[in-house]
Amino acid sequence: MKVRLFVLGLLMAFSVQAFAQGDAKAQEIIKKARAVVGKEDKIKGLQNIVAEGTQKNTMGNFNMEASLELTMMMPDKIHRSVTRSFGGNDVVMVDVLNGTQVWNDRIGGGPGGGPGGGGGGMRGMAGPGGGGGFLSPEQQDRNRRNDLARVMLGWFLMAPGGLNAEYTFLGEAKAPDGTADIIGVKNADGLIAKLYIDQKTHQLLMLSYKDKDMRSMFQQGQRGPGGQGGQPGQPGQGGQGGQRGPGGMSREEFDKLPQAEKDKIMAEQRARQEARMAEMKTAYEKAPEVDIQWSFSEYKEFNGLNLPTVLTKATGGTPNEEWVISKFKFNEKKVNAEKFEKKNK
Repeated sequence: MKVRLFVLGLLMAFSVQAFAQGDAKAQEIIKKARAVVGKEDKIKGLQNIVAEGTQKNTMGNFNMEASLELTMMMPDKIHRSVTRSFGGNDVVMVDVLNGTQVWNDRIGGGPGGGPGGGGGGMRGMAGPGGGGGFLSPEQQDRNRRNDLARVMLGWFLMAPGGLNAEYTFLGEAKAPDGTADIIGVKNADGLIAKLYIDQKTHQLLMLSYKDKDMRSMFQQGQRGPGGQGGQPGQPGQGGQGGQRGPGGMSREEFDKLPQAEKDKIMAEQRARQEARMAEMKTAYEKAPEVDIQWSFSEYKEFNGLNLPTVLTKATGGTPNEEWVISKFKFNEKKVNAEKFEKKNK
């Protein structure tokens, strides 16, 4: 995965000087940075924005590419949709922030689809807590809420209204290429992110935060629910060798079995899944925290707004995710509050 911004990994290169400054300085810096995005009346007139592009993920030798659609409805709604294709079948992972409420869904991919379905998706402006279920509902909601909040922070330097975020000046970060102001953004859940804003251009260079290092879990052979043999996050892979149904048989073979045998196979499968969830939870709790950095590059003007079109994520200094935005749409009439409401199935 190509690194497109020199600031990637700046947390290691920067010499940070901390100052005891109040919110007034933070607000002044944020105001100047937002002015680089666009005129205030232009930003205030933005009812919604739809960004379309691709998402690329790398985990060791495993690479995935997906279609990405992000919809933000001001001031507090975000809808993220990631579409991947597995064996000719599209699987759509959805994460939504609607005010203070969050929810997720999985559409397609055969058994296991629907609300709360599996799959990792792009969680990273992500953490764990989507598919897998090895975190408590409260942890999942908190992670998803903060994850989505970072999306709006990265483009408009403002958190969704319902989060009641506070901005604090944390200090300066000095590197050979220049100096950045560091703004901490936090709410009742704690620190959401640090924003690194160039002192000369007032442009956002990087967003960082800490999260559990999920790589250590997979390096230990924890491939997640769904089987020992499948790649992480692949739906419909029921175990070793890409088994298609319960017990390692085809759906047709399974349907021919007596009900008592079906019940036994399903009970054994549930037990294996529960054991896997317990293993994943233990591995997650033991996983160390690591710095996550999102860098922003290739800023372009769209409808009077200066927005980054390439967003690159690094975990512990190693690039592992990239968004490339090819299209923005503004104030779409078809985008309304209903899009952000969870449908009952």
